[in-house]
Amino acid sequence: YVAGDVVDITRLPDGRLAVLVADVSGKGVPAALFGAKFSADFEYLAQADPEGGALFNRLNAIVTRRSKQGIFITAVYAVIDPASGVVDFVNAGHLPPVIVGPREGGCRLAGGSEYPPLGVMEDTIYRSARLKLVPGERIVFMTDGVWDAKSPSGARLGPERAQKILADCPE
Repeated sequence: YVAGDVVDITRLPDGRLAVLVADVSGKGVPAALFGAKFSADFEYLAQADPEGGALFNRLNAIVTRRSKQGIFITAVYAVIDPASGVVDFVNAGHLPPVIVGPREGGCRLAGGSEYPPLGVMEDTIYRSARLKLVPGERIVFMTDGVWDAKSPSGARLGPERAQKILADCPE
C-alpha cells in the first residue's frame, strides 16, 4: 500500500519537538512521491526557522508552485516545549489535534484557526495558535485514516468514537 501520509518528528536544537502530520491528496505513487519531497522540504525549512506560521507560508508557496495537477496537502504542525507544556501549532485543513487527559474521560479538540490546505491558495497567510498542556495531558495527532477506519461490521470509527476511545485510555 502506497500513500501520501507524512509524519515527521524532529528534535530542535533547543530541546523542543517539531511534529508534522500531513496527508497529500490523491493516492498511490504520485501522492507518495509528492509527500516524500514535501517531507524533505519540511525538514530543511523547519531546522532553519521552526515557527509554524512562517514555515507554513514558505511551504505553501512551494506546494502551490510545484502542484500542477491540483495536488494539495492537509497538514497540522506543532512545536512542543516538553519543559513548559506550551504548544504552538498551525492547521492547514487537517484533522485538529486531540488533547487527552489528565483524567479518564477528559478529551477535547485543540482550538486555533483552521486554514486552507497547503497548495490551494497562494496568498494565504498562516499563523500559529498557542495552547498549554497541563501536567498529565497528552496531545494526539491523526490522519483521516483513523476516523475512516471500519469495524468488521463496516461501521466507520468517526470523530466522536475516536475521541471517546482516546478519552477512555489510561495514562
